[in-house]
Amino acid sequence: MAQQAAQVEVARQQVILSGADRWPALSIGGGGQRGRATAVSAVRESYDIGIFAAFELDLWGKLSDSQRQAQLQFAAQELCYRRAERTLVVRGNLIRWI
Repeated sequence: MAQQAAQVEVARQQVILSGADRWPALSIGGGGQRGRATAVSAVRESYDIGIFAAFELDLWGKLSDSQRQAQLQFAAQELCYRRAERTLVVRGNLIRWI
């Protein structure tokens, strides 16, 4: 039962991960530079910062298909867990009757 429960949890986490692909990816970067051209020249400083976003359009349904597959896998694992749970209950009741 513990193994079945773990497989259900793995499938549930996979559903969450497959949905994450549908959100934009954001990143922030920055840098700075300081220096002199010669020993007597003024100090030059420059700084920059950037925010970058990437988003994958689901034109051919790849992302939605992936999420649908993960949801179906989760449902299948959950059904296997419920079946194993019922099997244990039935076996326990049979043992009591014997």
